[in-house]
Amino acid sequence: MRTDAKATRGYGVQVDAGQGRLRLYRIDGDVTLGTYATTIEADTVYRLRVEAEHDELRVHWQTDFLSPDGYSPVITAQDSTHTKGRLAVTASAGEVSFENVAAADLATGLQGWTARSGTWTPDLRGIRGGNGLRTAPFTDGDLVARADITPGDRSSSAGLVLRASAKGSGGYEARLEAGRNAVVLLDRSAGTRLASASGPVRRITSGGTYRVEARATGRTIEVYVDGVRALKTRVSRTKGAAFGTTAAHGTSYFQNVEVRGTADHFTEPYRPTYHYSQLTGSTSDPCGLLHHDGEYHLFHQDEGCRAHEVSTDLVHWQPLPIALPWNAYGHCWTGCAVVDADDTSGLFDGGSGLIAYYTSYHPDKPGGNASVRIAYSKDKGRSWRLHGGSSPAVQNPGGPDAGWTFRDPKVIRDEAHDQWLMVVSGGDHIRFFTSTDLLTWAQISSFGYGGWATPGVWECPDFFPLPVDGDKGEVTWVLTLSTGAVRDTNGSAAQYFTGEWNGTGFTPDQKPGTVLRADSGRDHYAAMSFYGLPDDRRVWLGWMSNWDYPFSAPTGGWKGQLSTPRELTLTDTADGVRLAQRPVPELTILRTSTKTRKDLSVGPGSANPLAGVTGTAYEIEAGITLGTATEIGFRLRTDDDQHTTVGYDAEAQELFVDRSASGLSDFTQYFIQVFLNGTQIIDVTDTAYADGHIALNVFGGRAAYQDTYAQEL
Repeated sequence: MRTDAKATRGYGVQVDAGQGRLRLYRIDGDVTLGTYATTIEADTVYRLRVEAEHDELRVHWQTDFLSPDGYSPVITAQDSTHTKGRLAVTASAGEVSFENVAAADLATGLQGWTARSGTWTPDLRGIRGGNGLRTAPFTDGDLVARADITPGDRSSSAGLVLRASAKGSGGYEARLEAGRNAVVLLDRSAGTRLASASGPVRRITSGGTYRVEARATGRTIEVYVDGVRALKTRVSRTKGAAFGTTAAHGTSYFQNVEVRGTADHFTEPYRPTYHYSQLTGSTSDPCGLLHHDGEYHLFHQDEGCRAHEVSTDLVHWQPLPIALPWNAYGHCWTGCAVVDADDTSGLFDGGSGLIAYYTSYHPDKPGGNASVRIAYSKDKGRSWRLHGGSSPAVQNPGGPDAGWTFRDPKVIRDEAHDQWLMVVSGGDHIRFFTSTDLLTWAQISSFGYGGWATPGVWECPDFFPLPVDGDKGEVTWVLTLSTGAVRDTNGSAAQYFTGEWNGTGFTPDQKPGTVLRADSGRDHYAAMSFYGLPDDRRVWLGWMSNWDYPFSAPTGGWKGQLSTPRELTLTDTADGVRLAQRPVPELTILRTSTKTRKDLSVGPGSANPLAGVTGTAYEIEAGITLGTATEIGFRLRTDDDQHTTVGYDAEAQELFVDRSASGLSDFTQYFIQVFLNGTQIIDVTDTAYADGHIALNVFGGRAAYQDTYAQEL
C-alpha cells in the first residue's frame, strides 16, 4: 500500500508461511516495522486487513470465520515516510489465491462518479476531497440528498451540489463553511449566496462530522444540519442532470452519501409508512431513548454501532451520523442514555450533557468479554467522547478475560432513594447497581435464577416506577425484559414483573414461574422506555422483529423497523396489577382525513360495508357489539388473494392477527407459524367481555401491522 507504479517504494505486509509470521515493512530500504508469529498453513483461507491512517499502520489477521477473530491489530507501527500511493498484491515462492480484495471508499448508492476537478481519494472516513468537484448522474429535480460531511481544515468549505448540468456546472450548493461557522445555499450559476445561517445546534468547525440533508421540491430548497432545518429558500431552476460533492479551501471528507428522488424516498416495497426505519442499514434494539432540551433522541443498534435520530414530536425523525461506531475496545452493543442535568458526573464543566452507557463487546475475547462502558456528549448528542480509557465503568463479572453473559445496561434516576440505578442482564437474572456520580457503580443485589428463569436468554431489561391507575400515592415498580431466541418463545418474547423496590432489592408480586407478557405479538422485542419525558410519562419503543428471522425480510438496502411509541400505565385488575399500553396521542398528527361508518349490521353473507375504502397507511377505531358472531374483524390491504386479518375470536376470547395470506413469506419457515390453523393468537384478557362489547384500535401501514388494542366498552 502507498506504493509507486512498480511497487518499489511504499509499505508491504508479507504473509510468510515458511517462517510462520506476518511482517510489516517499508519497501524502500526493506525496513522491518513489525512482525507477528503465527502458524500459516497451505490451502487455508485467511483474511488480511491493513489500515493506514496518517502515519499509523495497523495489520489485522483473521484465522477463524465461524467465531470471527482479527478485530484487534496484531501489528501496529508508526512511519511517516509515505502518505499516499497505489495498492498492489504480490506472490513469491509459490502460488496464492487472492479473493474479495477491497479498499475503503465512499458508502453510497449512486453510480457513475466522475472527478471533475481537484483530488478525490478513498479514505477510512469515506472519500477525501481536495479543492474540487465530483459528480454522479441524477436527473430527478425533486430530491432528498444527504451526507456526513467533515471539514478537514480550519477554513474548509464542503457541500452537496443539486440540479447541476451533466458535467457539473450550475445548480445549487448546500455548503458548510468551517471558517465562518456558516450553512450556506449558493446559486452556482449566478455565483450568489441565496441564504446563510450559523450552525443550528453547534458551531461548524474543522474535525466535526455533520449530517447534511438537502430537500429540493419544485422551487423550494431546504437544508438541514445536525437534524435541524437551517435554511429554506426559493430558487428559480427546478431541473438538473447531476448531483455532486464539492470541497474548497482545503480538504474535507464525505461519507454515507445518498440521493433519492422524492417519489422514491421511503416508498420502496415493504417500507413502513410511519413506523421508524432507516434509509439504509440494519435497525434493531432501541438503546438510548431520552428527552432533552425540547428534543427526543432515539438511539438504536446498527450492526454493533449506535445509530442516532432526533425528533420534536415523537413521530418524525431526523437522522444523524452514527453516534458510537466500533472502537478499540469492541462493538457498541445495546445500552441506554441519560441526561446529566446538574453535572453530577463532573464531565460538563458545571453545565449539562448526555451520558450513554453501552455493552462493549470485543470479538477477539472469550464470549466478547462484555462490559459496560461510557460515552458522553457536550453538544446535545451531536458528537461523543469515550470515558474511562481502557477501563470499563462496570467490568464483566467474571473478570477482564471472562465471557460471562453481561449486557444491556439501563440507567434511571431513583429519586425516592437519592441514587442512580442501573439494571444489567446476566442471562438468567438481572443485576442491580447504584451510583451517586453516574461514573462509578457498585452491585447491590440481583433478581432471577432458578424458578424465575424462563426459556431463552434474558435481554434488554428496563426498570421504572409507575402509579397504579394514576394514583401517585400507590406506586409499583415494573421490570421488563425480552427473551429469545428459542422455540419455547417462538423466537422472541417480551415479559415483565411488577413489585417493590426498597433501594437495594426488588421483590416481585408474582410467584416463580409466572410469566406476564408485555406484548403477545411475534414482532416486539428489546423494548426500551424514554428517559426524562415531561410530566413523568413512560413511553417506549420496541424492535419489530423476531430472532427467528431478524434480518431476513427481502427489503434490500435497509433492514428492520421499530414500533410506534406507546404510553405505559399500570392498572389494578382482579388478577393483580397489570401493565397497560396505548398509542401516544402524538400519532394523531398523522391523520389527514376520516371516513366514518355508523350503525352497521354485518353477517356472514353481508356485502362488504367498507368496499371502496382504500389507503396505504391508516388507523381504524371501531366499537363492536358481537351479537351471535363467533368471530369478527377486519381484512387489511386486501388485493386478490392477499390480506392480513385482525380480529376477535369470541369463543376463545382472544384477539388475533393472521398474516398467513399477507404475501411473500418464504424468506423464513417461521414467519407464518401455525397457531390454530395458521392464525397467531394474541391474548387480550383472562375474563370474558360479559356484555359483548369491545373497542378495537388498529394501526396499519405498508408491511407493518401492529399496535392492535382492545378494551371493554
